[in-house]
Amino acid sequence: MPALPHAERTRWSGATPAVPKPDRIGCTTFDRRDGFHRVEAPILLVRGDADRLVAQEMVDATAAVIAMSEISVPAGTGHCPMLENPVEIDAAVGACLDRVVSSPRTGRPMQSARRYG
Repeated sequence: MPALPHAERTRWSGATPAVPKPDRIGCTTFDRRDGFHRVEAPILLVRGDADRLVAQEMVDATAAVIAMSEISVPAGTGHCPMLENPVEIDAAVGACLDRVVSSPRTGRPMQSARRYG
């Protein structure tokens, strides 16, 4: 996994508590899980294995109600996998898109809740 440059690590770790406050408010007041069962598109759920904000149980529960979902859990990655591990995320998204493009639309889940990473 490519390491985040020192300047970037310093910038992220030096954020004041006020910076993520809107995120915390949004995460605790904006809940649309009751509509997840209506999602008809293929979905790739990504959660870093070191994510301290999103529990794996939450991702598993989400995948359980979205018929065409896959889960990618990149190792050594926290809450921002696309920034922390862009190479592995690119590979996971590319592989998911390849499966979606090559899969005939049969109305059945495409190997629901398959795990990668």
